[in-house]
Amino acid sequence: MSSQISHAVALVLFVGASLYGTPLSKRIFPAEGEDGLPYKRWRIPCLLVAPDKSLLAICEGRVDGGGAKGNIDLILKRSLDSGKTWGPNEVIVDLGKDTALNFCPVIDKTTGVIWIVFARNRGSDNERDIIYGKGKPAQILMTHSKDSGRTWAEPVDLTASLTRKNWTWGGGAPGVGIQLKSGRLLIPAYHAILPPGGAMDYQSHMIYSDDHGNTWKLGETVTPHTNECVIAERRDGTVFYIGRNMTLDSTRPFPAQFQTWKTIAESKDAGVTWGNFREERALLDKPTQGGLHVMPDREGDDPIWIFTHPSGPGSRNLSARISFDEGRTWPGFRRITLGDTSYSSLATMPNGRLGCLFDVWDLDLRTNVLRFTEFSLEWLLDDSIGRKLPKLKLKKVRKIEGAGEDHNAFTDMIRFQDRIFLSFRKSEIGHGVYPDSEIIIKASDDEGKTWQEVHRFSVPDRDVRDPHFLIFKNQLFVYSGTWDARPLVKNKFELNDHIGVAVATKDGETWTKPRMLEGTHGHYIWRAVSQENTAYLCARRVRNFVRTKTRRQRAHLTEQALLVSDDGWTWKYHGLVQSEYGNETAYLIEEDGSLLGIARNGGGPAQIVRSQPPFTKFELLNLARPLGGPLLKKWNEHYLVGGRNTLYGKRECGLYWLADERLFPALTLPSGGDCSYPGFVQLDERRALVSWYSSHEGYPAKPGREPPSSVFVALIELAE
Repeated sequence: MSSQISHAVALVLFVGASLYGTPLSKRIFPAEGEDGLPYKRWRIPCLLVAPDKSLLAICEGRVDGGGAKGNIDLILKRSLDSGKTWGPNEVIVDLGKDTALNFCPVIDKTTGVIWIVFARNRGSDNERDIIYGKGKPAQILMTHSKDSGRTWAEPVDLTASLTRKNWTWGGGAPGVGIQLKSGRLLIPAYHAILPPGGAMDYQSHMIYSDDHGNTWKLGETVTPHTNECVIAERRDGTVFYIGRNMTLDSTRPFPAQFQTWKTIAESKDAGVTWGNFREERALLDKPTQGGLHVMPDREGDDPIWIFTHPSGPGSRNLSARISFDEGRTWPGFRRITLGDTSYSSLATMPNGRLGCLFDVWDLDLRTNVLRFTEFSLEWLLDDSIGRKLPKLKLKKVRKIEGAGEDHNAFTDMIRFQDRIFLSFRKSEIGHGVYPDSEIIIKASDDEGKTWQEVHRFSVPDRDVRDPHFLIFKNQLFVYSGTWDARPLVKNKFELNDHIGVAVATKDGETWTKPRMLEGTHGHYIWRAVSQENTAYLCARRVRNFVRTKTRRQRAHLTEQALLVSDDGWTWKYHGLVQSEYGNETAYLIEEDGSLLGIARNGGGPAQIVRSQPPFTKFELLNLARPLGGPLLKKWNEHYLVGGRNTLYGKRECGLYWLADERLFPALTLPSGGDCSYPGFVQLDERRALVSWYSSHEGYPAKPGREPPSSVFVALIELAE
């Protein structure tokens, strides 16, 4: 099959709005003013620069709409001016009523040929039936173009050589293949396998050619429980792989059963076999495809790798993660667009700028469409905001509690009646749930130089922890969560048995007895905040209060609710903040009356929480890193965030500035191991105290006990 395509170019105008510094985008499948017919849905974006320097946007044009079945063609649009204008649809593959999908192109830079591998399915077969052997297995076909995609060769059926026994579904992986320095053409692909009597599984593999596409071979399976994947070659010849993680937990509902992190792997033999498999905790997988692009060589500079994917929550907020060490770490982060999104593809255009093609759900057309945006590398790497933020100095560190005898942890600080108060939990046994635990409250009259204990409390048969302060109704409250810690309890982490308690004082000297907080049964309480005559409390609970056997089963069912009180003692439900993976959240009330929060998100990236009065609806935005035990405070005009960083094997307590909806590292506190849960008190415009706990001193655990930890308070200062 071949087709001669017109060179006419239709003008497409930019649409959309630039929010939070994200670039403008325009719809190109279908373009504004086009009806898009015969297609009703456009999916699976692919962007590449053809040998003649034209920019090709390729996708699946779905005639019948819906999912991966029915009449689906492979189509492209061409731009001759680096994405400013786009021509009409050009058809690459049309199989009549059958399905052409799961495509992936690669360009042979030596010959100038564009190769595309894709799958052919019967139009009447849906994906699930094919996967489970009820439909005809996928055929693997290959087509190519010698004139930069203007005409295409009749597809060749390579099913016999590019599939194996018991493979059902399959094809190329969304994205773009690469040509290695050796000349090998390497295309990422995946398949579903259904062994007789076994469980279905998705698996990734590679397709490669060492003779410029004359013959194609099949690589070994990369690793089980993966499918759509992308690849890049490091300078030492190692092929690096990022795959969609399809590890299945059948105890969890779809799609939460697949929620995890991207799988990464490495190949030392040009993509044939693979090793060094692991999860990349910097790349959350919700799951969906991600695009990987290596910037062209820049003389004297290290290569820049860019990975695009929805940063969440869910399939929302397309973002770029940036690596300066060939995929070993991903410190750079920039949002490209906000709102619903899914697959994406990135390319360096002939004008040197970056183009990004991505699919979104269009609310007006009620279907998936493809949009295009473009930006410079300078914009992507722009650190001007970070450079303008204050620098922090660590001036003096004092250890307040801990000499290797017990576990001291979970701190908070506040200023009340011209004194600074510090709270933390103490247990002789350790970090876990133990009935010997106590909440210790200390006070300082000399800006944290010396501390005196003013109160301590415990609750019989319960573990007390995570004490947090709140000044409300002219009283200083200390709120504590309590776990049922009786010896007969088999599952000590049963949220449904949780109760919140509090003590309060009007003068910092005389304290009430611990009192159960009405309305908190079944809720794990955390930080609180107040606005005039109303207090709000972070509280975790299990959806529908179901009981689970393990903490892992419970994690995705955990919600974070906002409770409300008019006296600080009696609480009731007010709104649902996180519907899954709900966790510790620090809140503050803005000057305009809105609510701002930093939320822990299971083991995934922390989230920004925003809400307008009356605080019953919430907007969530994922950040670029996880944070355990988060802190959120306003220091002068800046927002200070604290918490535990666990990326790349680290476990350290750090401080960050929150600006432009991003976190900018400000200071790493002396910490390690079991650590975090910071507190903060501003002393003046330039000085502040910060508290935290840590086990980095390395005290050994005593027999029958867990490793001890200490509480620290540091004086920090804004550098001039």
